[in-house]
Amino acid sequence: MHLKAKDHIYVCMISRRFPPEYSGAGRQALTLATQLIKKINLFVVCENTQNYYQKSTIDDVDIYRLKSFFRKNDFGIDKIIFAFRLLFFLIKHRKEYDIIHCIGGSFILIPAVIAAKLLNKKICIKLTRAGLKGDDPDSIKKRKTGKIVYGLLLQADAIICITQQLYDICKQNGILQKKLFKIPNGV
Repeated sequence: MHLKAKDHIYVCMISRRFPPEYSGAGRQALTLATQLIKKINLFVVCENTQNYYQKSTIDDVDIYRLKSFFRKNDFGIDKIIFAFRLLFFLIKHRKEYDIIHCIGGSFILIPAVIAAKLLNKKICIKLTRAGLKGDDPDSIKKRKTGKIVYGLLLQADAIICITQQLYDICKQNGILQKKLFKIPNGV
């Protein structure tokens, strides 16, 4: 992995889905990554559920696709495998980034926050939607692993909310205002 010397900021962006695999959050991650790569050093880590190359580049952004060996299933095996692979990837490549930037407040927070705390890295979490199947604190708490994921969300150094609604829900759930940033998509 080659890092360019741009302002000495090195970011590992994590998005479970990333183009060409479809996901709204993945598309936004690509848009954000192609803009950030102009200013900082950045690479993306995502899940490889298709037969995509393990490492590829889109618009100068290096993408590392971690194979889960399973397509999406009801048992969550794909999530567990991806979580372990992600944790090992973050530990193995720890000298290549300073900040972990998670797209979405899902189970990927488990390996990301563990790695950030173990390796003394900063972690930023971008929340992408509120409501049913959202990644806002209220939605997270209702999941099977909700207490764990919510506890890890609270460990973030920064939480980016793309809407006022997400920002308000975070404040109502006691997340410190100094950690919250309202930044809409496309900015």
